[in-house]
Amino acid sequence: MKQIFALVKNRLGLFIAGCITALTAGLCTAKVIDYINSGLKNQEGITTEFLIGIVGFSLAAASIGVLSSYFVSKINIIIVRELTKKLVRKTLMARYEYIEAVSDKVLPIITKDISDISNFVDRIPTFLIAATAVVGTLVRLFIIDAQLTSYFFIVFGLQTLLVIILIPKLKRYTRISVRFRNFHYRNLGNMVAGLKELSLNKEKRNHYLGEVISSDMNQMNSAFLKGRVTNGVSQRVTDLLIFLFVGIFMYLSIDYLDFDFERFKIFLPIILFVTPYFAKISGFFQDLKSVEVSFEQINSISSEIDQFSISSQKKLQKDASHSDIVALENISYQYLESRHDNSLTFGPLTMGIKTGKITFIIGGNGSGKTTFAKILTGLYEPKTGHIVYKGQKVSEENLIDYRNQFSAYFADSFTFGQLGYIDKNHLDKNAAGTIQLLEMQSKVQLDANYNFSTTNLSFGQISRLSLITKILEDKEIYLFDEWAANQDPYFKKIFYYSILPELKRNGKTVIVISHDEKYFDVADEIIELQEGMTLK
Repeated sequence: MKQIFALVKNRLGLFIAGCITALTAGLCTAKVIDYINSGLKNQEGITTEFLIGIVGFSLAAASIGVLSSYFVSKINIIIVRELTKKLVRKTLMARYEYIEAVSDKVLPIITKDISDISNFVDRIPTFLIAATAVVGTLVRLFIIDAQLTSYFFIVFGLQTLLVIILIPKLKRYTRISVRFRNFHYRNLGNMVAGLKELSLNKEKRNHYLGEVISSDMNQMNSAFLKGRVTNGVSQRVTDLLIFLFVGIFMYLSIDYLDFDFERFKIFLPIILFVTPYFAKISGFFQDLKSVEVSFEQINSISSEIDQFSISSQKKLQKDASHSDIVALENISYQYLESRHDNSLTFGPLTMGIKTGKITFIIGGNGSGKTTFAKILTGLYEPKTGHIVYKGQKVSEENLIDYRNQFSAYFADSFTFGQLGYIDKNHLDKNAAGTIQLLEMQSKVQLDANYNFSTTNLSFGQISRLSLITKILEDKEIYLFDEWAANQDPYFKKIFYYSILPELKRNGKTVIVISHDEKYFDVADEIIELQEGMTLK
């Protein structure tokens, strides 16, 4: 509960209002039960005032309970928003190579664990109403007959003990279920990404469904089922204890217990009436343990991300006198190929990118061209050496500003349909012409909010739309990682002979990773890589 309170501390007034109204609704419910108890004891007391009292307090309990739910729902919206924004912000500000490696863990936490916390917060008013109704009723019964009420305390104590015993088991099953749920989300993501391959190959499709998805799903469902059974056992045994207690109590009252049986007959319906409320209380604490697992997931990934966060706030001091806009000085990069546990190394590499020139990066498959592109743009952190931008060393302190000098297209780049982050005057002046240059005017339009009308396009078309976006971003340095590889000759010609020279004329520095030897004449400089090192 500490973590729940930490989330609502900025909206404490709203939370207190929700709690007070829930407690008030619970007291109204207890008062209704008291009216019923009075009517059972004395039928002569069932008058018009009695009816007005029951109706009035019942309506008050319902309406105040709804008001409490409203307050808590408002808090809930804030909690979901703040938790999601916090985790998303951390993810976006973490080192790219780390997020690239753990991306399959982040999504289920943002979607499922935060949702579970939200659902739990929604149950707080129900818990408070139930707790107040139970406590208020038992206190009232205790005042009327302390001895008789104390017997019922025994069964409630046994119910509480049962919940305490079962809660650790429930938490353990929840942890197991969550672990395999994360695997399941990863498998589903891979299924969507590889849908073409799975659709074409029956054996692969059946194997993926039967051995990969089903395996983790079975483990997840097994743990989930055990948790639900544990929860069900708790609820059913809670009911069983009440019924057994009543039966045994009535039997013992004949010869062994000395109490007012007539009063017991009045007490019994009241106790049975509040029993479901006690079940809600025990269910709340069981849900609390499940939510603790959700918080463990969020805190764990947050702590991991914090270790790879980029605390970058400084701006680059740009010195235009340098002929190299970017220089790589003795750069090397090492990453782990997790399947084979082999350390793969890029570099060492020393080279410069000329200001305002078109530089082609060439090399065979596996030569390190894409790794080079990610190092150059600041997505990957070099193990040794450093990047120099216009004479200034790039460090973690100015890394964000350095990255912001680039507009980069990668083979797996995602195309966003929103351009509202780009200067509006620049878009008004250049968007229509750029769209027309790549002959996309019949496919997409830019609306008044600077959003593309669609991104549901063929691969070639979405690549052209992505290129349009990159051009319109109007950055100082452009990097294109094999953009033309999957384009037909017509659009290749536009790319190499129209777009690249136009960017150069506008004073942009252009880096192109390419295999298109036919267009190498466009380059001012060609650099060949082999195993992460420069050949020429």
